[in-house]
Amino acid sequence: MNRLISLIPVVLDQEPMLACPHCGGINIHPTSVRCNPAGDLPGQVRIEESGVLWNGNTEPDGRGVRIDLVFWCERGHTFGLVFHFLKGNTLVKRNMNPIDPPTETIWRN
Repeated sequence: MNRLISLIPVVLDQEPMLACPHCGGINIHPTSVRCNPAGDLPGQVRIEESGVLWNGNTEPDGRGVRIDLVFWCERGHTFGLVFHFLKGNTLVKRNMNPIDPPTETIWRN
Protein backbone atom coordinates (compact mmCIF):
# COMPACT_ATOMS: atom_id res chain seq x y z
CA MET A 1 0.00 0.00 0.00
CA ASN A 2 1.35 3.40 -1.00
CA ARG A 3 0.91 6.40 1.25
CA LEU A 4 -0.05 9.70 -0.31
CA ILE A 5 0.15 12.66 2.01
CA SER A 6 -0.08 15.54 -0.46
CA LEU A 7 -3.70 14.96 -1.52
CA ILE A 8 -4.87 17.57 0.98
CA PRO A 9 -2.30 20.36 0.81
CA VAL A 10 -1.37 21.94 4.13
CA VAL A 11 1.14 24.50 5.31
CA LEU A 12 2.77 23.78 8.65
CA ASP A 13 3.01 26.73 10.98
CA GLN A 14 2.01 26.32 14.60
CA GLU A 15 -0.86 24.14 13.39
CA PRO A 16 -1.44 22.65 9.93
CA MET A 17 -3.43 25.02 7.70
CA LEU A 18 -5.27 24.07 4.54
CA ALA A 19 -3.50 25.41 1.45
CA CYS A 20 -4.85 26.12 -2.01
CA PRO A 21 -3.80 23.30 -4.37
CA HIS A 22 -3.64 25.82 -7.24
CA CYS A 23 -1.26 28.38 -5.71
CA GLY A 24 -0.31 27.27 -2.19
CA GLY A 25 -2.03 30.25 -0.55
CA ILE A 26 -3.34 29.81 2.99
CA ASN A 27 -6.19 32.35 3.00
CA ILE A 28 -8.86 29.72 2.37
CA HIS A 29 -12.63 30.20 2.85
CA PRO A 30 -15.22 27.41 3.13
CA THR A 31 -18.19 28.07 0.83
CA SER A 32 -20.23 24.88 0.77
CA VAL A 33 -20.79 21.53 2.43
CA ARG A 34 -22.78 19.11 0.28
CA CYS A 35 -23.97 15.67 1.27
CA ASN A 36 -25.98 12.91 -0.35
CA PRO A 37 -28.75 11.56 1.87
CA ALA A 38 -28.47 8.09 3.37
CA GLY A 39 -30.20 5.12 1.80
CA ASP A 40 -31.95 5.27 -1.56
CA LEU A 41 -33.36 8.76 -1.14
CA PRO A 42 -32.79 11.26 -3.94
CA GLY A 43 -31.66 14.77 -3.18
CA GLN A 44 -28.78 16.69 -1.71
CA VAL A 45 -28.29 18.73 1.45
CA ARG A 46 -26.17 21.85 1.11
CA ILE A 47 -24.90 24.22 3.75
CA GLU A 48 -23.97 27.58 2.29
CA GLU A 49 -23.84 31.20 3.38
CA SER A 50 -27.60 31.52 2.84
CA GLY A 51 -28.34 28.61 5.20
CA VAL A 52 -29.22 24.93 4.96
CA LEU A 53 -30.69 24.01 1.59
CA TRP A 54 -32.43 20.81 0.48
CA ASN A 55 -32.95 19.88 -3.15
CA GLY A 56 -35.05 16.72 -3.33
CA ASN A 57 -34.81 16.53 -7.12
CA THR A 58 -31.02 16.21 -7.39
CA GLU A 59 -29.81 12.69 -8.08
CA PRO A 60 -27.15 11.44 -5.66
CA ASP A 61 -23.64 11.41 -7.10
CA GLY A 62 -22.73 7.73 -7.03
CA ARG A 63 -23.52 5.14 -4.39
CA GLY A 64 -22.77 5.32 -0.69
CA VAL A 65 -22.37 8.49 1.33
CA ARG A 66 -20.56 11.39 -0.32
CA ILE A 67 -19.53 14.62 1.40
CA ASP A 68 -18.13 17.49 -0.66
CA LEU A 69 -16.36 20.46 0.94
CA VAL A 70 -15.92 23.46 -1.37
CA PHE A 71 -13.43 26.28 -0.78
CA TRP A 72 -12.06 29.40 -2.43
CA CYS A 73 -8.76 31.13 -1.81
CA GLU A 74 -8.25 34.88 -1.70
CA ARG A 75 -6.32 34.67 -4.98
CA GLY A 76 -9.56 33.64 -6.71
CA HIS A 77 -9.15 29.86 -7.03
CA THR A 78 -11.85 27.34 -6.14
CA PHE A 79 -11.35 23.71 -5.18
CA GLY A 80 -13.07 20.94 -3.29
CA LEU A 81 -12.36 17.93 -1.16
CA VAL A 82 -14.57 14.88 -1.58
CA PHE A 83 -15.04 12.10 0.97
CA HIS A 84 -16.95 9.14 -0.49
CA PHE A 85 -17.79 6.22 1.80
CA LEU A 86 -18.62 2.99 -0.03
CA LYS A 87 -18.33 -0.67 0.96
CA GLY A 88 -16.28 -0.05 4.10
CA ASN A 89 -13.82 2.37 2.52
CA THR A 90 -13.66 6.14 2.52
CA LEU A 91 -12.21 7.47 -0.71
CA VAL A 92 -10.65 10.93 -0.64
CA LYS A 93 -10.46 13.01 -3.79
CA ARG A 94 -9.42 16.54 -4.58
CA ASN A 95 -11.72 18.36 -6.99
CA MET A 96 -9.86 21.16 -8.74
CA ASN A 97 -12.95 22.46 -10.59
CA PRO A 98 -16.12 22.11 -8.48
CA ILE A 99 -19.37 22.49 -10.42
CA ASP A 100 -21.32 25.64 -9.56
CA PRO A 101 -19.10 26.69 -6.64
CA PRO A 102 -20.59 29.34 -4.37
CA THR A 103 -18.33 32.30 -3.65
CA GLU A 104 -19.74 33.47 -0.33
CA THR A 105 -17.92 32.31 2.79
CA ILE A 106 -19.90 30.32 5.35
CA TRP A 107 -19.80 32.56 8.42
CA ARG A 108 -20.97 31.87 11.93
CA ASN A 109 -21.06 35.06 13.96
